[in-house]
Amino acid sequence: MKKGLDKFFDNDFDNDWFVIKDGEKKSIRFTEEVPNITVARQHFVKTDGFKGFVFCLNDPDNDITDECPLCEVASTEWNDPITVAKKYFFTKIIDREDGKVKLFKGTSGISQYLIKHYQDNDSIVNIDFNISRKKKGNLTQYNLSGLVGSIGDLKEDEKKKVAELDLDKNLSFNKKTKKEMQNIINSLEDKNNNSDEEDEDEDSIL
Repeated sequence: MKKGLDKFFDNDFDNDWFVIKDGEKKSIRFTEEVPNITVARQHFVKTDGFKGFVFCLNDPDNDITDECPLCEVASTEWNDPITVAKKYFFTKIIDREDGKVKLFKGTSGISQYLIKHYQDNDSIVNIDFNISRKKKGNLTQYNLSGLVGSIGDLKEDEKKKVAELDLDKNLSFNKKTKKEMQNIINSLEDKNNNSDEEDEDEDSIL
């Protein structure tokens, strides 16, 4: 997958993923510099049998230009079963709340802040950051800010923990083949067809 957070523009969570709830504020440490951070496109899929993010098969930035079945039926409406693919970045962080190394997924707002911080300071890994989450209507806003006085390299035991967590292995769970994608689409079509049949039966009774 593509490396370099500066290229950003244009499942289910388990214990390995960093999670922040609405109204919370946490301190984290990024462990990869901006040029080494993974960037990729994902669809959000919500059906009876599956709910989560799926990597798009058409991702030119990562030299992936296959036909993506999900792109053909994707919607710009977030509440629809399959949404258009958007760019996200993936990296490892240290959660200062429990000291554990976790996987972190970020969007454009956070990437802009990190890119600016990297341009001004030549690094994002030698300082802790505060991150907060606040929901406003249907939108969720994340704020990131560097902590003054926390500058310093990772400790040796922290570096070891970072190396032990496999980012690519965890991301592989979000990869689907064309056939698997088509099965998701077919399940939605079957559900819609069954719903239409039920409506027709109700109409015949009236």
